[in-house]
Amino acid sequence: MFHFIIQPIEQLFGNIAFADAKWLLLSLAVIPALFFASSRRKTLGHSQVGIHDNLRSMPFIGRLPSLAMVTLIIGMALTLAQPELVKATQYIIQLSRDFVITVDVSGSMSEALKVAEQKDFVLKNAPAATSPAAPGAMTPAATTADATPAPAAADAKPPTKAQASREAIRQFLLRRKGDRIALITFDDRCYVDEPLGLNLRSVMNKLDEILYSGGGTNFDGLGDGNSETGGIKCSIDHFIKMSKSTSRVFIMETDGEDNIDPQRAQILAKLIKEQHIRMYVLGVGDSWTGDKVPDLQKFVESVGGRVIRVGNLAQMQEGFKLIDEIEKTETTVATTEDRVPLYPWFAAGTFCILIFMFAFSAFVREDV
Repeated sequence: MFHFIIQPIEQLFGNIAFADAKWLLLSLAVIPALFFASSRRKTLGHSQVGIHDNLRSMPFIGRLPSLAMVTLIIGMALTLAQPELVKATQYIIQLSRDFVITVDVSGSMSEALKVAEQKDFVLKNAPAATSPAAPGAMTPAATTADATPAPAAADAKPPTKAQASREAIRQFLLRRKGDRIALITFDDRCYVDEPLGLNLRSVMNKLDEILYSGGGTNFDGLGDGNSETGGIKCSIDHFIKMSKSTSRVFIMETDGEDNIDPQRAQILAKLIKEQHIRMYVLGVGDSWTGDKVPDLQKFVESVGGRVIRVGNLAQMQEGFKLIDEIEKTETTVATTEDRVPLYPWFAAGTFCILIFMFAFSAFVREDV
């Protein structure tokens, strides 16, 4: 809230940083303190002796109590702000790309797969996924792509779009060593499940915990009667807020069952190009196999991206290869600083000023 005041103060002190800079605002108490101090009567030197009553006023000595009070308040503010001397800052830089993976969790994703190649993709890579243990639940993928599907139980449910979606993302994540990943889910609204970072294991774990809402699908966001951000804009915003890399890749996993307003599409396409984001869609379901081109596919192609159909091994291998070829750039992933605490010295100085105020009061009195 007071950042616009505190930041210039920190810059003024150069290499000195403050652990709790808001306490610097306590120094503003100097203003009312000086106001009330100005109403006090003038002072004389060494007041306890009656023969000094007729001595002339000593302005310098008279100002010392006020000066000590101001110094005491400022010293307390600096001590509480916990100043630290920043001796060295080390930036940890590595070659990486920034990926935002955005997963459709709308109700349609819980529907059974109709495309044979997508059914085979799920059964081959996650054979236990079709067991009746938990609808939509996923288990770890098979160790090899050529694994033979396990025999399905008689009462096993057919694989769903959600299962195909999770397995496609899992296969994609296995190739993401050294890259920074964010996981976002969306239906009518969007949710940041894992912010952009290097914790690939956390992304994999949260992928298994995704819950499918049963709600609608919202690609483009803000519009007539819609106050939510939408899956595309939410992902762009996350890049703007969290990404420092120039290699930005936006992966959306969806069945494509939503329309995009043409005017809104132009705004979003402009943002994607301005932010230098490459966009790819991992498409599940039968929306991507018919003669009708989904709105999302038109949008992706308009920004130079492409749709990769889940289950089509040739497309998946080609698409993943193109993404892998995107050049990694140097990105600051962390910073460390060597700091020396200074507040004990400020505390000692403030205590000395307090003692000085008490001692000085014995030699200065109000005029009579």
